[in-house]
Amino acid sequence: MFVFDGDKLHTGMGDAGLKKGGKILGCGSGRIFVWDGKACEAHENHFGQWDHAATECKLDGATFTAKRPGIDMSSTFEVQGDVLMSSQMKGNKVEKAASFADAKSKLATFKH
Repeated sequence: MFVFDGDKLHTGMGDAGLKKGGKILGCGSGRIFVWDGKACEAHENHFGQWDHAATECKLDGATFTAKRPGIDMSSTFEVQGDVLMSSQMKGNKVEKAASFADAKSKLATFKH
């Protein structure tokens, strides 16, 4: 998983996402959550086939929570400006990346 926070590249295990205006895209619990401020969907790729289902998401102050459909499992993200990260992701090493191309080269050599 990876996410940018300005020129800081966060990589490694954990959940991460982005906030743009009142919308959130978060990756966690094996799903991609898309929330428009009212409704939320969870997307998953099953061997090249994308499935989606309505689910529960909530933004409470600086905490975004997304429930994985069908089981009792949720991802919790801390919202910091336009970036969302789980506590596990926040604990990972942060690298500087001058550009998207620089970040891609760092990710190509990333070992977890």
